[in-house]
Amino acid sequence: MRVPYVVAAILLLVAISIIGMKFILWGYKYSLILPEQGYVLTVKMHFWDGEEGVRITTWLPASSINQKIENISFNNAGLSLHIDNLPEGTKATWEGLPLVDQDVISYRVTIRTQAVHYNLPDSIPIANPYNLPSIQKYLKATTTIQVNHPVITSLHDSLSPHSKNLIAHVKSFYNFVLNMENRPFKGTTDAVTAALLREASCNGKSRLLVALLRRSGIPARLVGGIILTPGRKRTAHQWVEVLINGIWVPFDPTNGHFAYLPANYLKLYSGDHPLFTFKQGIGFRYEFEIETITLPNRFFDQHLANHPLNAYTAWKAFQEYGISLSLLTVVLMLPLGALIISIFRNVIGMQTFGTFLPALIAAASVTTGLKYGLAGFLGIVVIVSLLYYPLEKWHITHNPRMSIMMTAVVSALLTSGLLAKIMGAEHISYLALFPVAVMTITAERMAQLIIEDGIAKTISVTLQTAIVIIVVYEVMTLRSLQSLFLAFPELYLVLISSGLILGRWTGIRLLEYWRFRHLAK
Repeated sequence: MRVPYVVAAILLLVAISIIGMKFILWGYKYSLILPEQGYVLTVKMHFWDGEEGVRITTWLPASSINQKIENISFNNAGLSLHIDNLPEGTKATWEGLPLVDQDVISYRVTIRTQAVHYNLPDSIPIANPYNLPSIQKYLKATTTIQVNHPVITSLHDSLSPHSKNLIAHVKSFYNFVLNMENRPFKGTTDAVTAALLREASCNGKSRLLVALLRRSGIPARLVGGIILTPGRKRTAHQWVEVLINGIWVPFDPTNGHFAYLPANYLKLYSGDHPLFTFKQGIGFRYEFEIETITLPNRFFDQHLANHPLNAYTAWKAFQEYGISLSLLTVVLMLPLGALIISIFRNVIGMQTFGTFLPALIAAASVTTGLKYGLAGFLGIVVIVSLLYYPLEKWHITHNPRMSIMMTAVVSALLTSGLLAKIMGAEHISYLALFPVAVMTITAERMAQLIIEDGIAKTISVTLQTAIVIIVVYEVMTLRSLQSLFLAFPELYLVLISSGLILGRWTGIRLLEYWRFRHLAK
């Protein structure tokens, strides 16, 4: 019967026509549709003993060449908020009497970032002196950057190249500080202390590098910010900027970034300042909460978003109901995951728990991370296997048995999340995010397979399911494919066409060639 093939060909032709029209008539370009990775940063500042008034200041992120700030919001707990735009950065100050039963202020901001690499020439002369007062301060000594201290002078003279090449000086000082031992942050470390100990945290290493550069007449300054890694933490970071040909170029002697700023570096301020200051007499504690998100390409949104037949338009409608682009991309990729599973089952001949359960587990793993998604899946398998035999021996009927298994699975995952929270292992607590619906289906299919085929068969299917989950997850999380389905939802026609052709497959599965290899002989 050729009808399915004809329908598949028509659907494929329609999809190709629409995609071609978008490229030819509407100016679509792949570089304009690729989604961008962004971050959501929440900074929480807890305070107590503030009955006589509270005053807390911190630095807010501002847009620059490598970061774009969007959608900042504040929780002020009844305090007044003042924002000042200073040369060093944007400073926020909360003060006043807090609302009753509220002891935390916070701000939440969405950030687009990109890595920035600076190509430096081989030779630049050290231009001295810098006459601008705004630059002169970056050549002077301070209480923590002791440019003229004998220890700094001696170290500078031993490291300084015998030339006036600015780049040579920067490389020499940078390499020396980079090779010093890193140590955990324990308060403020000045340049002299770092030079004497030959070890320091990021703030001590950065101050020493600034002191050596200023000693050579090269303007340099500290920079404070946050390294955006998903999760919760209380650690900020400091690095260095050097004025080269009128541009402040970043250097991080702690993590080894030379004239380079990674995409996950968020700059908050420049200068040797504390990130937080607060009124004496109040208790204070802060924490950062960071999550990665997928954002629509800003150029696509500017130039092509109003064209029809693109899923970005749909996302904007969903966004009004609180549905993120990250969630939308997962939903968009589920049909592709289902097609991949069909290929594994129908063409390769692998067996899985259910037809589309691996795709659901892969989708759930986008939230928890692949290794924790697999851990959740394998944990369910282990728990159900351990419970099966005693429940079978006691002749517990099917529905109560499933209820007991489901209760045990949920309790185990929630307990693991709670213990991880208590021990400070935030990443393990993601297991508690494993969707209950997925756990239910997995436990039921697992128990059914044990009843019908036994433990050995169940173990084999478990391993095959895990392999399929990994492949589906890796495909579903490819940003290149996500961008294609966002910009070209007509690719669903290609999936349907592929499904029609795959549904007519009547050949021998690949694994069956191995299974029946003795017959071939």
